Amino acid sequence: MAARLPIPPKDFAAPERALWARSIKALRELGVWRESDTDALERLCRASEMSRLARERIAARADGDDPESAWLSKGSMRQTITHPDVELERRARLDADKLADVLGLTPSARKRLGVVIEQDDDDDLAGDITRALTLLNGGKA
Repeated sequence: MAARLPIPPKDFAAPERALWARSIKALRELGVWRESDTDALERLCRASEMSRLARERIAARADGDDPESAWLSKGSMRQTITHPDVELERRARLDADKLADVLGLTPSARKRLGVVIEQDDDDDLAGDITRALTLLNGGKA
């Protein structure tokens, strides 16, 4: 009898639910999924969504009348500071990257685990994550 898959938290948005499902599928296929990983996976999905939402807000400001406001803001002493969304996105992305690595969802984590993956064009989670991380890093791999 196959183990029941954990259900994602009810407050997850669609992107979080999709990442949850893809991640569990990949981890089960690798043979490394454990129910005890559920909390780490939840944190990964939440951090990923927090990063995505911050990027959306940054992009919306960049398209406005004052594109500089996408990245910069005024501090309490009217000094120019990095916009809080930029810092939030960076911290959330770093958290998501670390959690993906801890769970075994990155190429370096799989290498440490000694896992060899046959490439499947229909379900390229590693490629999806690599492409997403590349986009998050401004197009730099």
